Amino acid sequence: MIRNVFSSTLLALLVTVSACSYDAEPKSASSTSEATNNTNSTDQTVAGPDNCSDSRMSSRTDVVSSGNRLSSGSLDLEAATSVDVVLPSEPVWVVPYGNSQSWYVALASGEAVVVDDEGIVGPAQAVVGPPEIFFDEAGQVEVRSVFDQHNLFDNPLPDTTVVQEGPLLAALVDPTDRYDHDVLGDPLEAAAMQVIDTCSGEKTKIEIAAPDVIEGVSPMFADVDSDGVVDVLVTVSNASVGAKLVAYRLDGSVLAESEPIGQGNRWRNQLAVAPVGPAGELEIIDVRVPHIGGVVEFFRFDNSTLTLEASTQEYTSHVIGTRNLDMALVADVAGGDELEVVVLSQNRQHLVALRRTDEDIEIAAEVEADGTSVTNIAIQNNSNKAALAVGTDKNTLRIWQ
Repeated sequence: MIRNVFSSTLLALLVTVSACSYDAEPKSASSTSEATNNTNSTDQTVAGPDNCSDSRMSSRTDVVSSGNRLSSGSLDLEAATSVDVVLPSEPVWVVPYGNSQSWYVALASGEAVVVDDEGIVGPAQAVVGPPEIFFDEAGQVEVRSVFDQHNLFDNPLPDTTVVQEGPLLAALVDPTDRYDHDVLGDPLEAAAMQVIDTCSGEKTKIEIAAPDVIEGVSPMFADVDSDGVVDVLVTVSNASVGAKLVAYRLDGSVLAESEPIGQGNRWRNQLAVAPVGPAGELEIIDVRVPHIGGVVEFFRFDNSTLTLEASTQEYTSHVIGTRNLDMALVADVAGGDELEVVVLSQNRQHLVALRRTDEDIEIAAEVEADGTSVTNIAIQNNSNKAALAVGTDKNTLRIWQ
């Protein structure tokens, strides 16, 4: 068994779960936040009790709909069989295709195909942006873009990914060019995030005081302080001190934050909140400066602080100038019934599984991608047995199963 029981927040694969009974009451908090909380009246309804739940499951580039890149299932990556599938052009995104053992691959040509370990099964519907595959137990599949719900939000960031936890939707809003770092390919970042309760229709905007911005493409829902109430994690940056991780309560107040990097134009790619500590402690994982040394960091919640517990370097989870923030995930991939953080080597030619130990961090598994990885790292679970896939610059999809 995994050494700590996953919470429902971390394992949720349902798009929403019996949403109107969801407990999302924010904790009482002192007004120490730099954020401003603007809660619109519930007459601005975006959804009602009849359509705030969906029993289907989904596959996403960020693993689960909450944006927390944590997967169940198990795979011994080094002992797995690897298969290369030749593609018509360079791959961009990869996600499991429904409840089968197939994969949906979006291509640089603008097309999409479905493949399995024997080759291309056929063409698929292409979408703009990262794909999300909805499916039910009967095998019915629907392909959408994670941008499709932008119309629910007020002034969304053009490339924001919509994340979901129960009836709650969240996205980045209010684009601004006040921090022109361009690490994600353009000068626009978010000056706020918005959370929508799809049952009540209530909208809450959490504004970020200038000169700070949210530097990323989405918030992440996770219970950072393990109190049973979901929080929202983002990367906040400015030109003076660079990036820090900040966890907000749903009322907009700051729950906890890390120290900033200390220099402008230095970024953190937030990855996951998962029980990866040596004894199964909940930790917050990111990759600091993934383009210049790539430091994988493990934080823990400590009152109002995210305290750094361990780190290791020379890895990456992002290609500078792109919006693919999903080149890493957390899963049991080393055959030891423990969770590992799967990242890429700096040259993106190896997948490396990092495991926390009492002493520090060890490499639990390492495999070659047979090329330079150019897509997100995708994971598929079938009866708790996982398969992993990544697309390469050789116009191939490498699958480990």
